[in-house]
Amino acid sequence: MSTKRSGFVWVSRVAVVALLMGIVSQAGEAFQSKGMYEAGFGATWTKLDVDGMDAHFLVGQADLSYFLTDGLSLGAGVMGAYLVDAADIEEDAALLGLEVNLRYHLPAIGCAVPYVGIHGGWAYMEAGDDTDDGLMYGAHAGIKYPITANVFFDTQVKYTIFEMDEAEMDLDTLQVLFGIRYYFGEGANASAGGGAEPAPYEAGDIELSFAGGYNWTTTDTGGDDQDSHTINASGNAAYFVTDAISVGVGALGMYVIDAGDVDEDTLLIGAELSADYHFCGLGRLVPYLGLHGGYGYITTGESEHMWEYGAHGGVKYLVTDTVFINAQLRYTKFDLDDNDIDVDLDATQAMVGLGFRL
Repeated sequence: MSTKRSGFVWVSRVAVVALLMGIVSQAGEAFQSKGMYEAGFGATWTKLDVDGMDAHFLVGQADLSYFLTDGLSLGAGVMGAYLVDAADIEEDAALLGLEVNLRYHLPAIGCAVPYVGIHGGWAYMEAGDDTDDGLMYGAHAGIKYPITANVFFDTQVKYTIFEMDEAEMDLDTLQVLFGIRYYFGEGANASAGGGAEPAPYEAGDIELSFAGGYNWTTTDTGGDDQDSHTINASGNAAYFVTDAISVGVGALGMYVIDAGDVDEDTLLIGAELSADYHFCGLGRLVPYLGLHGGYGYITTGESEHMWEYGAHGGVKYLVTDTVFINAQLRYTKFDLDDNDIDVDLDATQAMVGLGFRL
């Protein structure tokens, strides 16, 4: 089956599922109500399959929508993609598209608003001196979390097929876009956020948390990647500067107990700063995303100082108003000051722990 045909079948199935989900969810209450307007933008770095060749693009989109009924919106927007890297393409390449979209917003889960939709339009592509245009169409789904009553953080998965006429070339892309949505118009402040608070915290709250885990870590020893087994531990004190944003300081430790051909014990100890954004709660569950970075030292027979930085996400379960269980997934890159020790750590860690709100 051709890419065009299989893509069309895939999009058709998603559209049918989206419609069925919308019908089933009519009994629930949608936060987005008739007469509201929604403006938003999103961006990502994505890989496109261009006639069997991987090409990397920087992608952005913006649109404006109007809610025809409670939960159902019709919108129009613009999207663009700029070629950043492709092995066999030396010329600059860019793509610009105009599209319309139809979205159905399902009843909120806590204060998170899931949605599904379809989109289509016309695209114009330029690569060096060559130009082309053609039809584009696809389906998308996402979830929005309120930052304020009418400002939402948006995560969207979008599948699009571009059919270029003259080049007889199909572009097939699956994107994960991150962006911001803004609601205005009749009932925007009351309806968009559903009256939900960003998170069950207040500015001035203080948290103490402790976590540990047993993980697999990629260890680069002189150019050879090896899977390592590690024991991890961390402690953190955080202060809420707003009802949703906290800044913290903490300590971490990681002991490599098995690193393949590396005979010496490897111990990493450091101190780090962190910043977290807490989304609205799903009952007693509070999801969050954050960044971390710090400085410390690593020993593999001899000691060396290093920087560490990365991102993390997780969820807290509020056992009581002051005690919570924390599950966190962290990605961290450890960079040594010099190459006296020929070991670089690139760690994905799953941590589970206990925390206290003061």
